[in-house]
Amino acid sequence: EQTDSDTEEEEEEEEEDEEEEEEDEYDEDEEYFPTEEDLLEAESEDLEWEVHVPDEPPPPQEERKYIVFEAALLQLFALCIMCGCGQVKLNLETAGSFLRVTQFCTMCRHVRTWCSQPYIGNMPAGNLLMSAAILFAGAIPRQALRIFQTLRCQCISIRTFFRHQHNFLQSAIQRVWKMKHQHLLQTAQQPLILGGDGRADSPGHSAKFGSYTMMDLRTSRILSIHLVQSNEVDGGSNNMEKEGLIRAVAYLRTKGLEVATLVTDRHLQVGQGEHASYPPLV
Repeated sequence: EQTDSDTEEEEEEEEEDEEEEEEDEYDEDEEYFPTEEDLLEAESEDLEWEVHVPDEPPPPQEERKYIVFEAALLQLFALCIMCGCGQVKLNLETAGSFLRVTQFCTMCRHVRTWCSQPYIGNMPAGNLLMSAAILFAGAIPRQALRIFQTLRCQCISIRTFFRHQHNFLQSAIQRVWKMKHQHLLQTAQQPLILGGDGRADSPGHSAKFGSYTMMDLRTSRILSIHLVQSNEVDGGSNNMEKEGLIRAVAYLRTKGLEVATLVTDRHLQVGQGEHASYPPLV
């Protein structure tokens, strides 16, 4: 019995020793500090030793932007540029990402005003470009703005983002899309070899909206997208794909494009509508 108890005690002591060793290893990992070589190697991909300064400033959307800390920025306004004294008063005004610094010298009474970014009309360019970057990148607005807020970097509000999107960005997207779409139609190689297919907003036979997409199979470019609502066609959602095909082909023909071959799926209504309405198509 004593031998068994001694054996159990020894096993417990071994387990405790193993746990202590694991804790020591964990503590060693927690106390790891990177060396200067590790830091340089990690930042080597971000380093750009030679930065070209253009002779003329580029447009705001193409100009480089930097994150500057407030203490480092205010060092540039520590002295008066007229008399060189350090008895100055500073006033900082912000509007989103925009910063205006007003410097007043108490000795020579000189007033200097500096703005952190140019204007587009009467709007700071950085605020509009921040909204555009979030929207065009497909990011979630609240999460993207929360990144700036966590960094304590001046940024726009969520209401400003939606106002920019409604007043400026949506119309800009539509204008660029129409311009690019017109260019695709004008440069398409005729006769066209097209591939078409439809999709609905929900599976089954209860879909309310459906879209039909037509692609140029030579260039893999989308030439037309047509939206169809189920109450616009007879027979409900089953016939939305057929109606989308009819509209897509009719639209391309109104643009003066000749359709030689059309590749579709084995949808029953599409096959019937295809042969009935457009005999030359295969």
